[in-house]
Amino acid sequence: MSLSFQPHPLLLGGHLQTLATTLIPTPQIPYKATQHRVVLDDGDQIVLHDDTPPGWTAGQPVAILLHGLCGCHGASYMIRMADKLNRCGVRVFRMDMRGCGAGRDLARELPHSGRSGDLLAAITRLAELCDDSPIWPIGISMGGNILLKMLGEIGKGILIPDFPAERIARAAAVAPPIDPAHCCRNMSRWMMRPYGRYFIRKLRARVAPLVEQREDWRAINWNPHPKTLWDFDGLVTAPLSGFRDVEDYYAQAAAAPLASAIAVPTMILASEDDPIIPIDCLRDADWPGHVELHTTRRGGHVGFIGGRQLETGDRYWMDAKLLNWFAFPGSEPTSDS
Repeated sequence: MSLSFQPHPLLLGGHLQTLATTLIPTPQIPYKATQHRVVLDDGDQIVLHDDTPPGWTAGQPVAILLHGLCGCHGASYMIRMADKLNRCGVRVFRMDMRGCGAGRDLARELPHSGRSGDLLAAITRLAELCDDSPIWPIGISMGGNILLKMLGEIGKGILIPDFPAERIARAAAVAPPIDPAHCCRNMSRWMMRPYGRYFIRKLRARVAPLVEQREDWRAINWNPHPKTLWDFDGLVTAPLSGFRDVEDYYAQAAAAPLASAIAVPTMILASEDDPIIPIDCLRDADWPGHVELHTTRRGGHVGFIGGRQLETGDRYWMDAKLLNWFAFPGSEPTSDS
């Protein structure tokens, strides 16, 4: 489905929309979440940040938000969406991946695009905390690929939840890199290399202390320094995460081969001018009828920053589109917002 989105007049291109997401200040919303640790099968732990709105009761909806590469519970989009869902009466769990955010000191393994089992473990814990509530997972960028991979693996019987799978009532993914190899080849082009260098700097700077203590981390030869994400994943992510090589990592992490098995009504939101995720990745996938691919001509990578809506005073069109997917009246963004 092609949607109309009018970007902010000063942010007309995909690169500007993408860069603006890193420059606009994070919303100043007080942190009031309760933290829950989830112990994974290999002993690592991840952290869920539980934002419960006043008056929420068991049986009412709960959402789990999953961040992208280099993100955490404190990413601007995570804070914004948690606050907006709370205002609609939804209990929200913001998930930190391994070694990210509040889980920085709790993991010896790296986060990566294939960790669908971690998300299922988080949702299993959420299901225990919220008896009978419908569950709404929302994944952003890499988190979107992890979410779609998990849903496809549940549909194929590869992952078996410890709770009735039908409790996952609805899902959404924004700009998911469902074909990591294609996306990384795209970012290996000369004009795209600044994005790769940005991600590499961020990834190296945030390596968890327990990872830095590993012998295989200490044995990495950084000469020559990786110039692209493909190089970084081949040097670091794949070997330290047990994959044969970078091609094996990308193949096993991809959600695209599992697209047809997704059994949950799901919206995928993407932009044609996203500089990081080629739109053909998403258009070529074998989505079932209840998975809706919504695309815009503009919007960049997880941008969709428009003018302020007169009704809400909000410039984040993406947020309104996500809220509308989960059926909140009055949240549908206008075409010129």
